[in-house]
Amino acid sequence: MLFYVVEMIYKMKPSIYFLLIIVICFFSTGCNKCTEHKIAVLQFTPKEQLINPYNGHEALIFRNLNGDSINLIGQGRSSNFTNRHEHIVGNSSDCPGDFISMERDLTVFLSKDNLWQFVIILSYDFSFTDLKSDNTLLFDEYTLPLEKNPSISGAQINFETDTIFDNYYNHRDTLLQFHKSISLGLKTFNDIYEILLVEQIYGNGVWATTLYYSIKQGIVGFRTTEDELWYLDNKNI
Repeated sequence: MLFYVVEMIYKMKPSIYFLLIIVICFFSTGCNKCTEHKIAVLQFTPKEQLINPYNGHEALIFRNLNGDSINLIGQGRSSNFTNRHEHIVGNSSDCPGDFISMERDLTVFLSKDNLWQFVIILSYDFSFTDLKSDNTLLFDEYTLPLEKNPSISGAQINFETDTIFDNYYNHRDTLLQFHKSISLGLKTFNDIYEILLVEQIYGNGVWATTLYYSIKQGIVGFRTTEDELWYLDNKNI
């Protein structure tokens, strides 16, 4: 039987023969094989990591003007690598295509009463179109507990070794202002970035709307939906 099929193909006109070969090749595993290549590894340098001054084991004490306090305890700082593919399988493609391996640097602070959690993430924005990447700095704030419908707010901005600036893709002014010097509560801080936190999940409690951040000191204050200001009173390493 196979002999007669081959003989029929051989007797066909060259153009039809060529077309048939293409069709056979398309449906064969050898010609339609999905290939993946690691095209880049993105890893932060020690200097870039200093955009986050924490080691993850600090204890931060924030106070308001009434003398109330929020004690944030560092839960650690960790780093891992994740792969990001060019395509999402099932979204107009059955092949994920090439991929990059990129570092994700995570620091978590949790309050002693388990009602507040702040997360700082160093990551990347990568474009497969022009093969360019941007360093991103993400802030997430959770008003806990999680099982009782928490409020979550956050922001994503870009950074270089010693400066922070707005993320172009946000289409909003996340970085509100840079203060060479600013008074927060009973303290004065230098070189402070005022960052807008956007509500991501609406919950039952108050949530942080503004974050005051220093490259050298970290979070030095935040303001809530009740317009209550909390400022850094003490930092223990």
